[in-house]
Amino acid sequence: MKFDTRSEELFAAICHRHGYQLEKLATRSEQGLKTADFSVHTPHGCIMAEVEELTPNPDDLRQIREMKEIGSTTGGDTIGTRARAAIRHAATQLRDHCDEAVPMIAVLYDNVRTSDGRVAYPMFYVEPQHIDTAMYGDRVAYVPLGESVSLRPDRSGGGRTTTKTEKTYLSAVAVISDWDGETLFVYHNSHAAIELPPEIFSDDKCHHFWKGPDLYGEPWKWHRKRHG
Repeated sequence: MKFDTRSEELFAAICHRHGYQLEKLATRSEQGLKTADFSVHTPHGCIMAEVEELTPNPDDLRQIREMKEIGSTTGGDTIGTRARAAIRHAATQLRDHCDEAVPMIAVLYDNVRTSDGRVAYPMFYVEPQHIDTAMYGDRVAYVPLGESVSLRPDRSGGGRTTTKTEKTYLSAVAVISDWDGETLFVYHNSHAAIELPPEIFSDDKCHHFWKGPDLYGEPWKWHRKRHG
């Protein structure tokens, strides 16, 4: 099987490690349809997967160059921005598979680097707080102005990618660790119409998380997903 990106190769290796059968799907652009990257056949049912690889943009290239040349740089990005864009693009690729009524996942991999280095440490743009912000909204902090105003806890606000009415076909967002290329973090969508069975991707290198009952009251916090 020929892979287009490093992230596809890593995802295929994770599937093969579990003994899953992987099918790379042909594009259906001639029919005006988007197509997921893979159909994955597991003992617990079939799933669809779209793999998104984050690569350097012009500002990343500038920062990498400056780090190499002078040992420091300026700039950065808003938490969740890169992950949000990747999830939204993955969702457009998965959407036309809704009639197949199977779990669908977006798989993210941070490959924002060149031969000269990278902007920061591995997984910098796909850490848990980035995935939470991208899925459930930007963190909102309330600052009391005046003695009579009581302090309110932080909440998740705008910029939500997954809601009760939007992208409910997205079962989960999975992140491939760039520390080892083998570990998989699976963040379940609480609004999913079809849940991803936690038995899928369940070896000791795979970790499942959920948001808990208060989706927007615990910004940047995930709970380990329990089996059963």
